Amino acid sequence: MTDGHAGKRLGMARVYRAADPHWKQCMIECAKEVAQRKPIFITDDIVELCRDKHPNATTHEKRAIGPLMREVCRLGYCIPTQDWVQSAQAQCHRRPMLVWYSLIFRGWSYPRPRRRKLHDPRQIAMEV
Repeated sequence: MTDGHAGKRLGMARVYRAADPHWKQCMIECAKEVAQRKPIFITDDIVELCRDKHPNATTHEKRAIGPLMREVCRLGYCIPTQDWVQSAQAQCHRRPMLVWYSLIFRGWSYPRPRRRKLHDPRQIAMEV
């Protein structure tokens, strides 16, 4: 492992520890719900659901979303794909966001991600 990789891991661990514990728990719950309701999704979907369900859940460390998504992967809710779409959040300035594939989706069948371009996850509505 190079010094760059070690520094990245240390930085991600540091911001995850600094994030508000209540926010982390709310975001993990919302990530599970989104993964159950959409076959593919981006973090915008999780943030939007968390704003609706837990309006008081905030953190000063906004960079903690990356380590939080790695935690969601470790819990077995999703896996990363090789696709990226632009964010819809104003504060993200349309930066590229990783598309995640749900492992716990409860709806209609959706193919496993392959080395091909996926559709934009915002085109798929959440199942109720």
